[in-house]
Amino acid sequence: MTEQTKEVSVVKAEVSRVVKLAQEHSKIVTEPELNEANEVLVKVKAVGKKVKEEKAKQYDPAMATVKAIREFWAPIEAQYQEAEAIIKDAIVGYARKLAEVAAKKEAELVAKVEAGKMTMEKAVEKMETLPVMETKMETKKGSVKISKVKKFEVTDLAKLPLEYHIANETKIRQAMHAGQELPGVRYWEEEMVSVGTR
Repeated sequence: MTEQTKEVSVVKAEVSRVVKLAQEHSKIVTEPELNEANEVLVKVKAVGKKVKEEKAKQYDPAMATVKAIREFWAPIEAQYQEAEAIIKDAIVGYARKLAEVAAKKEAELVAKVEAGKMTMEKAVEKMETLPVMETKMETKKGSVKISKVKKFEVTDLAKLPLEYHIANETKIRQAMHAGQELPGVRYWEEEMVSVGTR
């Protein structure tokens, strides 16, 4: 058994012990029981501190490893993302160019029909031969699909219905601690138990 495994086993045993103690003091009806519960709570908090310390011994090196891996891969990911963005922009640009050419030729054909220089049937026939970008294209190793995606940007928050606003809880909390009560916010107090250990 490794030293770390021993330490974890000791902490597990201590946690089991304080859980049992807490359960034994889950009902308080007298002042002496309250005093005992306070002692138990301090013990629970001390064990909680040990749990955090033992967890940190495993967690901190793992997080340092994750951070190093992220830092190693970040420039490589950025390069591949740049390559992907370049080719996607080129494909979308070509699709737009084809759409503009087709729209211009359609407008010319409509103008000819309206001026009596071409029959509707002939114009429709010519429109069917205009180049069109396929929305899904197969390749040797996969497929590429172009689709329109709806997006949005809030340009005037005052005009946006209130149900779509998100409260900034950090600022509301700061205002509350500064003694400022905001309209539209309900304030109340709750009993909380805090514990200090030595």
